[in-house]
Amino acid sequence: MIFKCHYQRFWDKVNIKNEDECWEWQSTISTNGYGQFRYYNQIFFAHRVSYTITNGPIPEGKLILHKCDNRLCVNPSHLYCGTQADNINDRAIRSPNSQGSGNDGNISMFSESDADTMKGLYYKDGYFLKSIAEFFNCSVSLVEKIINGKVKNFKRQSKLTVSKIT
Repeated sequence: MIFKCHYQRFWDKVNIKNEDECWEWQSTISTNGYGQFRYYNQIFFAHRVSYTITNGPIPEGKLILHKCDNRLCVNPSHLYCGTQADNINDRAIRSPNSQGSGNDGNISMFSESDADTMKGLYYKDGYFLKSIAEFFNCSVSLVEKIINGKVKNFKRQSKLTVSKIT
């Protein structure tokens, strides 16, 4: 439980935008990509704190899920309470080719054009997988799957324009 007098300290660590946009956590991030909020020597996931501040306690056995699939997002309108089964079903619907955990599951964030760009950066320009992954904000294993043709179910149009990674 977080006392109301500490709510502002939480929101000070958030890049608040329009209600329909992701509000990204700007402080500590866990190794699995979720925001972390330290409160009285305990660490809480930031999206769970956001949900609790705006909706009250999280029912026992429930998870707080992201409608936007952005682990750093703490926008209350992007969060909902669900079960592990809901989480698994959402992942299967949004990323049918996903395997494992982490950003590998969110292939829908890339277009075929992005895949072609990754392949060009790797095969033609000689960039390391790690550099390409950092540029595209995904895991090295996902880049490797994409450039080797193991991922083919792309969902969106590219928003990136890449000439070279600097």
